[in-house]
Amino acid sequence: GSLYTGPNVPTSPSTLATIEVSDDCNVCFALNVGRAGIVLEDGNAPSSVSMPCVAVDVVVVCTVPNVLNMTEAQANTAITTAGFTPNTTSYDCDNVESAGEVLTQDPAGGTTPACDTTVNITVSTGPPTVPDVVSTPTTEADAITAINAVVGLTAGTPTYACSNTVAAGNVISTNPAAGATTCGTTVAIEVSDGQPTVPDVVSTPTTEADAITAINAVVGLTAGTPTYACSNTVAAGNVISTNPAAGATTCGTTVAIEVSTGSCACFGDTNADTYVAYSDVDHLVTDLIACGWFSWAPDGPGWEAINDINNDTYMSYSDVDALVTYLIANGWFVICP
Repeated sequence: GSLYTGPNVPTSPSTLATIEVSDDCNVCFALNVGRAGIVLEDGNAPSSVSMPCVAVDVVVVCTVPNVLNMTEAQANTAITTAGFTPNTTSYDCDNVESAGEVLTQDPAGGTTPACDTTVNITVSTGPPTVPDVVSTPTTEADAITAINAVVGLTAGTPTYACSNTVAAGNVISTNPAAGATTCGTTVAIEVSDGQPTVPDVVSTPTTEADAITAINAVVGLTAGTPTYACSNTVAAGNVISTNPAAGATTCGTTVAIEVSTGSCACFGDTNADTYVAYSDVDHLVTDLIACGWFSWAPDGPGWEAINDINNDTYMSYSDVDALVTYLIANGWFVICP
């Protein structure tokens, strides 16, 4: 240690002597004491002197080193060398300090607590990086675990979307995407519901309103504006068919719904031996031609007309109401209950 004698203790520490104490503390040897001002009678400074031991109170002072911005390993070494015990209390996200550098310390550098005191430090993990949970198929649960494992990131509540390419339950995307971001970021996760399935609203009697609700409840499907048709088998107000039919389809599909208006009106010939559904235009025209009452005739590009065999009446193939009105007016057909 440093040995100082006399009233004038230097302000800057310097080694004036090296003290060696015998095991029984009976004799001390002061070596290299020339600077201590000890001289012999011949005027020469001795290189060493032997003297009796005296009881001395020795106070050892330990000073905490400043380890901020050091690496964790460097800080541990510096703290241990100074006579303290290092302890890393946490690893914290930091947008400025590089990963592995010391962010805080307690006690602070330059203080003089008791030797062997524990010096607590926190260490930077640097800015966080959003993990890639998209390029490789990753389940919702695994993605949440991976994101929350990164210091400085929190997985948000997942949202769900239709996907024609990502299997149901796997992650479609994150926001922000994989890569560096800032501390405290909440990562939004979009999870696939897979391809949509058109619900079966036909095999079991289903009302128009219930069918629309069921279709719109499927992610990726939209119920179209219903159309209406008569039906001798489906009760009025219930769904006759959907297009596409029940089963898997693609995202963004609009499902057409056909709803029953109830039983179809029908008509028959005056002999009551032929009945044709009012809406079955093809069947009607086929029967008329087969009976020799009407024949085909061209009536403009892309469509056809029918005329009676006297060629005095023409009407559009698609104008069912006009056709039936004409037939009834001429007494050829009657409305049947």
